[in-house]
Parts: sequence; structure tokens; C-alpha cells
Amino acid sequence: MAFAIDRVEAARRLSVSTRTVDRHIQGGRIRTKRIGKKMFLHEDDVETLRLQEPSREADDYVVIRDHEEKQADDIELIHKKREVLQHTSNMPDFAKLYQESQGVIAKKDEIIQDLSYRLGKSETELKNSIPLTEYNKATFLLESTKVKWTEDKDSLSGKVDSLEKEIVKRNSAILGLAILFVLVLAFSVVFFLYTKLVTVG
Repeated sequence: MAFAIDRVEAARRLSVSTRTVDRHIQGGRIRTKRIGKKMFLHEDDVETLRLQEPSREADDYVVIRDHEEKQADDIELIHKKREVLQHTSNMPDFAKLYQESQGVIAKKDEIIQDLSYRLGKSETELKNSIPLTEYNKATFLLESTKVKWTEDKDSLSGKVDSLEKEIVKRNSAILGLAILFVLVLAFSVVFFLYTKLVTVG
């Protein structure tokens, strides 16, 4: 057998939480392989651990590391875009919109974390008593929330990009006006000096 099961199935076979499965992976007791966006575990390693009857931890809960790492990258990207907005003067509306967007993302993050905790706790405490349909509903709800969070994040990122382009356009216009002003001023000085020379002569 090869890499054919995921973390949830491995946890079910071992009668432990997915966090305990993560510890086995980090400890090198279970080999893994990433196929596409999903990580699969070596079935032989899981079967070996099942025969050894590993200890369980009653208070374990689900840790979705791939999502957390992606979320950290997204937050870092948003912080960088915020720095660009902060360096642009006379744009209070843009800054306010960015802060509101960040607040929405933070709230959605809290909802996802809460759902992850609830799902993991239910999986640990009621492994064999929850009907499969209920478990699937909870999993579907969590996945739907992740998808919605991603869509909202992409939408907000698009708005931030649009604001940055607008800022660049306004700065270009201001620079053009400044150059035009300097040219007019220089022309006026030259004309004044020329007029004065003609009058003196």
C-alpha cells in the first residue's frame, strides 16, 4: 500500500485526534506525500501505529496548519499594502476603507478558528457517537467558511490594488501640475528680465 489516506482517515483508524496524527508525522513515524493541495499519509505506517496502540490525548483538537500558514502569508501581504497606503498623504478615505476591510478579515478569521476548534473538540469527545451525516455537515460548513473567507480576501485585495492604482494616478497628476507650474514660473521670470533689459536699453 502507498499514500492513500488523509489525516482525518488516519485519526479515525488510530482512534486519536488529528493533532496526535500531526505529532506522529512530525516525529517521523508516518510518511507523507503532498498530491495537489492535499497531503496524504502512507497507509502502512498508519497500520503499524494502529497495531502498537498509541496513547490518546483527551483534550486534543484539530490544528489546520496549511490554512494557518496561508492565512499568515495573506495577513503579511495586507500589512505591506497598508504601509503603501500610509505613506500616501491626503488620502483619509482610502485609509478608512483599508481599516474596515482589515476588521472584516479579522472577524472572519475568528469565526474560522472557532469552527475549527468546535469541529476538533467534537471529533475527540464524540468520535464514535456522532452520525456520519452530522460529521459531514460540520466538515462542509467549515470548508464553506474557508471558501467564503478566501473569496472575501480576494475581493478586498482587489479593492486595495485598485486604490493603489488610483493613488499612483493622482500622484502623477500632481507631479505634472508641479512641473507645469515650475515652467510657467521660469517663463515669467525670463519674460520679466527681458522686459526690464529692453526698458533700460
